[in-house]
Amino acid sequence: MENLENSGAHNDTQSPDPAVPNSAQTLLGHAPDIDRLRSALASTPPSDDLRVIAYHYLAPMVKAATDFPEVEERMKELACLWSCGELHDGKYPGLTGIKRNGLSGKALFSELWKHFVQDTAYTGPRRSLGSIYHVAKAAGWAPI
Repeated sequence: MENLENSGAHNDTQSPDPAVPNSAQTLLGHAPDIDRLRSALASTPPSDDLRVIAYHYLAPMVKAATDFPEVEERMKELACLWSCGELHDGKYPGLTGIKRNGLSGKALFSELWKHFVQDTAYTGPRRSLGSIYHVAKAAGWAPI
């Protein structure tokens, strides 16, 4: 798989943005509420842009999953459902409609998830679950 750090996408998240919390540190004192996150993601269809899916959504979900192993499997399942368009009944294909290195859909999701789990060297600003909630609220989501 092509190294994501060398793509322009990674640079998009490297410059500090005061509106985007730095999730290099654990921001939550407790495990994220997966049902609440599912509700937020249900109001936000996956993009057709791999960089947006990977860096704005999957990276913060992997970070939360690794910070809170008790929700790791549920977080990974939710991330896969959302990013592959299944949370929206296929109306928005997400990774299913994107090909990268011969992979798409769940195979591409697995590679991206593995990449972010193994990417422990990057310590700069990152998007967080809070960023996902912010986008969902802008799309009309009301927290449950």
